[in-house]
Amino acid sequence: MKILHLDTTHPFLGKELEKIGFTNHYDFDTLKSDLKLSSYFGIIIRSRISIDRDFIERGENLKFIARIGSGTENIDVDYAEKKGVK
Repeated sequence: MKILHLDTTHPFLGKELEKIGFTNHYDFDTLKSDLKLSSYFGIIIRSRISIDRDFIERGENLKFIARIGSGTENIDVDYAEKKGVK
């Protein structure tokens, strides 16, 4: 299962995710509208990108959005929950 990291995080996170079977992909530069999301199981963000309805729709296989930091104001949590995204 693939996870897309859209912001920098501590290297420990990626290493631990690999230990439990995830494949990490890192993309800190691509514009939000150009991101290819359909193959990702999870997204890890900080604050570079807001996760709105359109973004969630493009993540056909998305099961979770992890926010590193405090608050979820940049995530449409209600819509994500309706789509089964934690």
